[in-house]
Amino acid sequence: MIDLIIADDRAVYREGLLRILAEYDDLRVVAEATDSEELIAKAAEVPSQIILLDVSLPGAQLAELVHRIRRRRGSPRILLLNASGGHAGVRAAIRSGAVGALARQEPLSALIEAIRRIARGGRSVSRMLTRKSSPPVEGLSEREFQVLRLVGAGRNRREIGEELGLSPKTVSTYRDRLRKKLGARNLPELVRFAVDRGLAY
Repeated sequence: MIDLIIADDRAVYREGLLRILAEYDDLRVVAEATDSEELIAKAAEVPSQIILLDVSLPGAQLAELVHRIRRRRGSPRILLLNASGGHAGVRAAIRSGAVGALARQEPLSALIEAIRRIARGGRSVSRMLTRKSSPPVEGLSEREFQVLRLVGAGRNRREIGEELGLSPKTVSTYRDRLRKKLGARNLPELVRFAVDRGLAY
């Protein structure tokens, strides 16, 4: 069972999501929040795996809200909803720890698929929200994505290893794997890939 928190200030939208998600046996809404402070409290108090966070939730700025939730050990993973390419906070929120973002144009099937993928430890970002659609980052593991962001920030093998608790040799393995997956011929191209997509931090 995948336990979810819905964070949106629009009652009609929340009720619609509740009805939709109730049709799936593996999904369960365990809490709702209508502003950022309520969401922070619910995320800490109610055990859940994923937060469905509307990008326009009242209160703290989106990236700050994501950071405040994700800095707590064992916190739920965050999927941003109703995102648009022009929303200034979406990329910052992803850098702060959100693991997915769905464009407002996406169909219901994309939402269900994204929830299940994130529950398995993956990521899900709508292609229309990225400046370049290929190669995608959705297929990267959580650890690969962490390494990619640190590579984009200019960290060397030792620095990445210290931050993630990995040996320099293991970091090199991850970098080689990322280059193959993302089609980067060398390390500078891998760095450019991360920077171009706003993933470096």
